[in-house]
Amino acid sequence: MMDQQDILDRTRRFAEVHGRRPRIYLTAIDQVGVDRRLKKLATQFADAGFNVDLNTGLQSPEHVARTAVENDVHCVGLTGISDRHRPLLQRLSAAMDKEGGGDIAVVLWVDPDRSQDAPEAGENILVFTEDAPEPTAAGKLLDFLCRTVPSARP
Repeated sequence: MMDQQDILDRTRRFAEVHGRRPRIYLTAIDQVGVDRRLKKLATQFADAGFNVDLNTGLQSPEHVARTAVENDVHCVGLTGISDRHRPLLQRLSAAMDKEGGGDIAVVLWVDPDRSQDAPEAGENILVFTEDAPEPTAAGKLLDFLCRTVPSARP
């Protein structure tokens, strides 16, 4: 298992290779009351050396896509996602393509009790349960970015 120092070292190497630290945009597209979860994730990823953009307000998928592209992030992180969010995720994907951010990865945090109903991971989507261990999530996200985001590839 990776510890916090391992993650910080990997984040530094990422920045050396790619010219900047990995950048994540954390927000919500459907949930109210996710502030604590988003703030916890923001702290977790900032502690792991990521640049973090955070919006605790509710946003449409189109606004999320526009903001992600404008802020030049590597990935968008969404919490509280379940199967009922599939239409919103499809709108987000279409909006990302329209805004020129089709290469931006999407990370979904799902409730562990509803993980069987969660959208599946895919080519540009990584799925975690909300109880994923902190260093493990950051490490897996770094691996995922290096595999899936063209601007993050060595």
